Parts: sequence; C-alpha cells; structure tokens
Amino acid sequence: MFKKIEAYVKENLIEVIFELALVIMLMILNIIIGFIALVIFVSLHIRFLQDFEDQTTLMQKNFENIEETIDSLTKQAVFKMPFPMVIINQDGEINWYNSKFIKMLEIDGEPEDNILDAISSINLNEILSAGDEPLKILYRDNYYQVYVNKVKSKDSKDREMLLLYWINRTDLKEAKDTIDKEKIATILLYIDNLDEVKSSVEDSARATITGNVETEIINYFNAYEATVRKYDDDRYLIIANNENLQKIIQKKFDILDRVRDLKVQSIIPLTLSISATTDGETPLKQYEIARNTMDIALGRGGDQAVLRRGHNYEYFGGKSKAVEKTTKVKARVVGGALRSLIDDASNVVIMPHKNADMDAIGSAIGVVKLVRMRGKTAYIALNSVNVSIRNIMARLKEEKSLNGVVRTEAELSSLIDDKTLLIVVDHHKKSISEAPDLVDQIRDRVVIDHHRRSGEFIESTELVFLEPYASSTAELVTELFTYMTDNVVLSKFEAEALLAGITVDTKNFTVQTGVRTFEAASMLRRFGADPEVVKKYFKEDYMVIKNRADIVRQSEIFMDDTIIGILEDKVDNSILIAAQAADEMLSINGMKASFVAVKISNNETHVSARSLGEISVQLIMEKLGGGGHLNQAATRIDLSVDLAVEELKRKIKEYKDEEKESKKEEGVK
Repeated sequence: MFKKIEAYVKENLIEVIFELALVIMLMILNIIIGFIALVIFVSLHIRFLQDFEDQTTLMQKNFENIEETIDSLTKQAVFKMPFPMVIINQDGEINWYNSKFIKMLEIDGEPEDNILDAISSINLNEILSAGDEPLKILYRDNYYQVYVNKVKSKDSKDREMLLLYWINRTDLKEAKDTIDKEKIATILLYIDNLDEVKSSVEDSARATITGNVETEIINYFNAYEATVRKYDDDRYLIIANNENLQKIIQKKFDILDRVRDLKVQSIIPLTLSISATTDGETPLKQYEIARNTMDIALGRGGDQAVLRRGHNYEYFGGKSKAVEKTTKVKARVVGGALRSLIDDASNVVIMPHKNADMDAIGSAIGVVKLVRMRGKTAYIALNSVNVSIRNIMARLKEEKSLNGVVRTEAELSSLIDDKTLLIVVDHHKKSISEAPDLVDQIRDRVVIDHHRRSGEFIESTELVFLEPYASSTAELVTELFTYMTDNVVLSKFEAEALLAGITVDTKNFTVQTGVRTFEAASMLRRFGADPEVVKKYFKEDYMVIKNRADIVRQSEIFMDDTIIGILEDKVDNSILIAAQAADEMLSINGMKASFVAVKISNNETHVSARSLGEISVQLIMEKLGGGGHLNQAATRIDLSVDLAVEELKRKIKEYKDEEKESKKEEGVK
C-alpha cells in the first residue's frame, strides 16, 4: 500500500505540494475552513489514488498481454522458421533443434547428442569465436552460411547458449563458381630469345625453328580451348576462360618446359615469358594489367610465368639464368632517354639501397659522372657508411672534384625542387631505399638495376633500365657512358669505383659474367682502373673475419646439399657478414646452396642465400617474402633467429619437394 502511495505522490508531486500548502494557509487563517479543506484534500486524493491504482493495473495487464503476444509470436516464428536451427551449449551439446535441422541432417530419428558428432565438418572453436559475419560450412555437398546468436545461460552467467541459423547458399555458390569459371583470362606470351637462337643456326633451320615453336604454342593452348593470336614475330595474345587457366596453373605453366626442350639445332634453348590475369573490370583494363605483369616477368629475367591475382603475384619457372643479350640496342635507347631526362632536370639525386654495398656505391659514383657530363649537379643520398664501403668512401673524400656529392636525407630535403630527377641504383624497391621518404618527394624517377623484378616496384618511373642478365648495376652504368656523349673521359678513381662494383657482384669475375661484363671491365681498365687498388677497397676488419668464421664453424648441413649458418648475437655489419659467409660456405664440397641467418633485432632476422645454379635460392627467398637472383638472394623475416631458421628449413624442403614433383611429371611426359 505504501509503495502505491509513494508512486502516486511521485507522479503528482507538484500538485500535492501546492494543494497541501493551500490547506495549511487556510488553517492559519481560519481553523474551521482549514479543517474542511483538509478533509476535501484527503477525500479527493484517496479517490485519485484508487483511479491511479486502477490505471496502473490496467496498463500492467496490457503490457503483460503484449509481452505474451510477442512471446507467442516469437516462439511460433522460431518453430516455423523456413531454415534449420539448433541450440547448443559451449561444449557443443545439442539442447534444441527444429524439424528443418533434422531434414538437413537427412536422418529419421533424433540427432547425436553433440553437434560435432552430428556434423563432422563443423569447428566448435570457430562457432564460439564467431562474430556478426556468418560461418561458411560445407555439409553433404551443400554450402551453408551459419549465423551464430549467443545468449547468456540462466543457469550460469559464465556460460552461453548458441543458436545456429543454417541458410543454404548452394545455388548462390554454384552460380558464383560458374561465373568464376567462365571469367575471361588474358595471357601474354613472349619468346625471350628467338632472334639469338635463330642467329646461332644455319639459314635453312631458321624457318623450322619459328614454325616448330609456333606450332607448340598454338597446340598447347588450343588443348585448353584458348584463342591464340600472334601479333609479332615473338609475341602472342591468348584468351582463355578462368577454368582452363586454373588447369594451366595446376600444370605450373609447363609450356615453359616444353618450349625449352624443343630441338632447335642450337646450344641456346628457347625460353618464354608469360603473364596471366583475370583481374580488370574491362577487357582493355585486363590487357593493361597483363602487360604490366609481363614487365615483371621480363624484369625477373624471363623464362617464367607471372600470375597476378588481385594485388598479389605468383611466379612459375624462373629456374634458369637470365640470358645475356648480344645486342646493345636497349642500352642505346635508355642512354638517349636518360640524357634527355638529365638535361631537363634542375639537379639529380642518386639513391642506393640501405646498407649500400660496393656495387650500389660504385654505380652511384658512375651516375654522378654521367650527370656531370651533361652539365648538371648530382648528389648521392647516403645517411651512414657501413664497413663494406668504408674504404672506398674514405678514398672518395680525397677526390676534390667530388666534395659535397654525398649528402644525408635531411640535407637533400632542402636541395630538391619540382624539377629534381631521382635515379635509383642497384635496387627497385622503395622499402629498401636509403631514403624512402625522399623517393616520394621527387616526382621524376629512373631505376637502373640488375636484380630480378619483384612484386614491389617504385611507382611512376619515367625510365627503367632493369637487366637481370647483367653482372652488376655498375656494368649497366658503364655501358651507358657510350651513349651519353661522344667524348667519354673517366678519372682513375671513377673507373676503379665502377670496377669495384662489378668485382664484388661477380665474386672477382667468377659468377654471373658474360661477354658484356668483360667488355665493361676492359673499358674501365682503359681509363686507368687498377685491380690492385680495387682489391684494397675490400680489406676487412678483424671482427668481420672472426664473425664470418664463427658462422662457418657453427653451420649445419641440411638435406644433403644445402648448408645453413647462423649468427645469434647482434653485431655490426651483420648483413655484410651473412653475405660473405654464404659465399664462403658455397665452396664446401657437395654443397649446392648456402643460407646464413643473422640477428637484426629480437624479432627480426636477415637471411642471405647463395647457390651454384642448380637450386634457385631466388624462389626459396620469395617464399619468405624476399627475392634476388637465381644464385644470389636474401630476405628479412619477422621472427627470432631460431624460429626463422625453422621456417627457412620448411621452405627449402617445400622447394625441393616441388622440384621432385616437377621432375616426376617431366619423366611421365
């Protein structure tokens, strides 16, 4: 009763206070009138209280009726839902299900007590951690979207009941699969070295070579119901559907092996570069994507296929060395274009990669000379000097003509303007540039590099001179001198810097060398480059030699023909030491590839890899997010050294298993 009075007073508080004050005033003025007013006040509010109670009771009944109606409707809706439903607890035990769920299970009686026994393809952990997005579950060849609704259990606040709604999306999935299968795929195919192969055989055999390779290509893709159109002597456009492209992918683009194995009466095997994609909203856009993807295949040295899916790239092949081009037409074209870009620039910034090596610095010094020959100012972006370039940088300081050439990123920020030209040397990834922020600030960009092109590439470049066949970037820069001016004059130091770049990347002219490598070295010798002086640039500190020896001493042989070394302590110049140790371990009898993992930080490890050519360390490093050449590559892994080595071993095994499988397939053919 008191609660009802309290509720009534709260509801009519202002009126009650006003009326009570009036009664008190009347009592003060006239006690009789005041008493009569009090009786009237009490009588009226007793009546009002009864009415308030009746209204409250009526409203409560109405709310109860509405609640019962909603509850009834909810229960009917749940029981009559047109799709399967089941309620389980956190252990997967089934507490309730509707008839549609039984029909979905295709059973006559009751289901198993636990949903894991009833539906083996279900994952209880996924259900327990499910959010608003539905789970995708395959059951009895049907695709279901399963929505999970979690409700706290009345028995325990810590436990939940889970209501699962099963919506059959099989028709939608099949329609999507059909559309996906019929999606158009654009494939570009280039013959890398048709001219070189034809020029190495008799005239009578040249037509046969062209006919044989064309027949092989057309027959291969016709077998996959693809349309093949030859639009140049060594270039083809292929249109297929996605279903057949997936079959080609499963075969790992074995057309690469078929063409390479063709008998062409030449010691030079024919190789292909292939790009493929289903991306692009229109045929024109898809063709542009395929053409850009082809640039990556060619930039990686050819003899491989590159598949683009969204923003990711997949690589197939790439097991042979890039073939050296006998013609210097591209160098001449690049030289002419670079000359024009330099002439139009206000000044030029040359950008090596982080932890610059002798090739990066040597080629940068060479580019400085190229720029000065055109009467423009050049700067080398370098924030710090590491041990591998310490000697040559000390020698550079003695060259009065090069005073002020080397600048830090902070210094260069005030020297660049809208007409500054950036020339990136010995790399093509912004992430490993000496000054990545500076790359973004300069609009006009040129890349000169000899590493195989990776998925990451500096955007919006005006000119790219990327030749994986070349021994070094210094070799490419040396070639450009001939096409920049009619009167080439190099100082002794400039020639030695370029020769040092070639020397370091060829391991003293023992690997990755070609005719053009020795031509470049010969040109530098004519300008006074002294191999004995160059040798002094490579003198090492005691601790570098000691740490390298420790890596070799603690190394282990893995899977018979690969060797892995580690340096668990963080030391100065660890990346240089890793590269040198990998080179040294490759000289051990029976070893075809070497890997060295060194500590960068507690959760970051650098891996250097070297190979004699039979094992593609490039492909192994790409599996770990890195890249490089067939016989020289590297990567960084966001793991401790121990964990990084375990991951490295898994990728080496994965690569070797793939190679075995590939050889089995070739044996069947």
